[in-house]
Amino acid sequence: MKKLFLSAVLLLCMCIGAMAQAKVSFNGPIGLDWKFKRSFMHGNTLVVDFLVENNTSNDITDFGIQTSGFDEQSNHYGIIAYDDEGNMYNFWNNRQISASMANQPDYNAVNVPVGNAIKIRMQIKGIDEFATKITTLIAPVMISGRMIMPGYVLRVTNIPIPRE
Repeated sequence: MKKLFLSAVLLLCMCIGAMAQAKVSFNGPIGLDWKFKRSFMHGNTLVVDFLVENNTSNDITDFGIQTSGFDEQSNHYGIIAYDDEGNMYNFWNNRQISASMANQPDYNAVNVPVGNAIKIRMQIKGIDEFATKITTLIAPVMISGRMIMPGYVLRVTNIPIPRE
């Protein structure tokens, strides 16, 4: 009985470890801090929320996610995501991925004053019914209304796809 209990505890710990938090990296200005907030399913659409806080010494103007711009990392245009079932999602495939800024109804570039944060919501449509996580999401980021070359890129790994 004791071995069964210990086995169950070990299994539970392994499951919790498998549901690890998403990892966010951004090669942009130091002090522009990205945080993964949550992911949830709405029908067959995965909704992913981020919070971006401006802890730099300057206001950020015309800040946005480039849904259809060039990403030199993947040699592809726009946001691109991959799941653990081998599927790829991108803007050009029936607009599977969209991004909205600061609760705007559609994509808008926004200004982010020093010391403030904005919410970014990405939606990935048509998620595979067997996928359990987005293994990688890559999104080109605009500052001052244009892509800065060599390009600021948001890279997120291990985004959970919660199912009921």
